[in-house]
Amino acid sequence: MEGSANIEGTTVTTINYIPDEKGTVLTASKGITGNFASSYQASGMMNTEVKKDGDNNLVVTAVEANNLGDTTGTQSEMYTAMNKMRKNMQSNGNTAGVEEMRSLYNMNANAAKSVLTDIGTSNAADMAAVTQRNSAVNHVIGERLTTA
Repeated sequence: MEGSANIEGTTVTTINYIPDEKGTVLTASKGITGNFASSYQASGMMNTEVKKDGDNNLVVTAVEANNLGDTTGTQSEMYTAMNKMRKNMQSNGNTAGVEEMRSLYNMNANAAKSVLTDIGTSNAADMAAVTQRNSAVNHVIGERLTTA
């Protein structure tokens, strides 16, 4: 904007950010004045940090934050795993993978906890056990048929 901006008492929030993204939310050619909230709880898994960059720019950065409240062991484990996976994808330039995680990072605490529970309680282990049992049964039946 042309001129100066007084942002006294302002709170800057983000929509649809993901941790480690940042952007300039205000540029004032004659400077920015006033006090503002430097941190804000944006979602169940993310906060925003706001800083002045020089005298003329206000920059917001999304940072991972556990705002989930009380969690189960599974939820905590999945929260840590999701953050590690996101960091790995960001460092390897996997933008498509990071984009798929965007909605998770923008959920409120209850919705995020529900998703983390679902991820952590996948029935893949149960399916492997059923497959293993079926293989064992098939083997026994196969042996009986060959000896008959």
